[in-house]
Amino acid sequence: MEKASERRHRGAFIITIPWLLYCCILLTVNALADKGSSKALTPFTVSSIYSPCRVYEIKAEVGGRIITKGVREGQILSAGTPLVRIDVSSLVSQAKEQMDILSDLSSEERVLKEMVELRQKKYHRYMDLFKKKKIAAQTLEDARIEFLNTRLSLIQNHKQQAEVRSNLLVIKDKIKKAAPVFSLPLYCATYYVEAFESVLPGERLARLMDISRARVHIDLSPKKFKAILGTYKGKKGKREVDFVLIDHASTRHLLSGYIEKLRTNPDSDYLYSYGFDLVFPPVDGLLWGEVVTVEFQPVSGR
Repeated sequence: MEKASERRHRGAFIITIPWLLYCCILLTVNALADKGSSKALTPFTVSSIYSPCRVYEIKAEVGGRIITKGVREGQILSAGTPLVRIDVSSLVSQAKEQMDILSDLSSEERVLKEMVELRQKKYHRYMDLFKKKKIAAQTLEDARIEFLNTRLSLIQNHKQQAEVRSNLLVIKDKIKKAAPVFSLPLYCATYYVEAFESVLPGERLARLMDISRARVHIDLSPKKFKAILGTYKGKKGKREVDFVLIDHASTRHLLSGYIEKLRTNPDSDYLYSYGFDLVFPPVDGLLWGEVVTVEFQPVSGR
């Protein structure tokens, strides 16, 4: 009896050892999986500059003396309000001169059209007379030349009118550009000129900003770039991503923005071979140009 009991205990011990090994291996694998998963889900941060969505350097397209400025520095230039008004009195005079020339050419055109019609009838009448041998060939030729010269004068008149109209369009375009306007409100950051100063074409007038949206530029390694790809959501053709913006006071702002100017280089292992601009609604209290931290939450399995 004692020997049988000893054999049973020994058999149970032999069965228990593999089972314990299996449980240990299973627990180790699960622990490693949990560790890898938590590592994959660890947020990572990138430093960037909090900037306006767009910055425009506005240059003069017309030279002249500045009469007025549309807004002060640090204020919003309303849509449709001229940034500056440049004196266009000389351009207005040129436009009036071209319009007077065009009026004279139009009057001349009416006269030439009548002359062409009359001389064409005369030439056809002389052709009939020549066929009846009632006039000489030279008389017919003189009538033909007279008719063709009048037609040529009418063609030249049309050409002159086209040139004057072209000049007039250029002058009117310059008059329009002397008071530049924009289709959306813009923040006036800097004026480079003052009222009553003279400017030349190409000279800077002001720096304007579109502050309806904010922007940060992000450069990432291929690995981190791939890690946040899973947070993209397709919407109206734009790629969206959720992120946290951390300001200088360590305040966390949970935001959602969309990707612009996506740059990828899958053939390169360079540290910052991937990048994009992240555009999002502006954050109250943040100053343009402030250094911020952008925190991304990677997606499991990426």
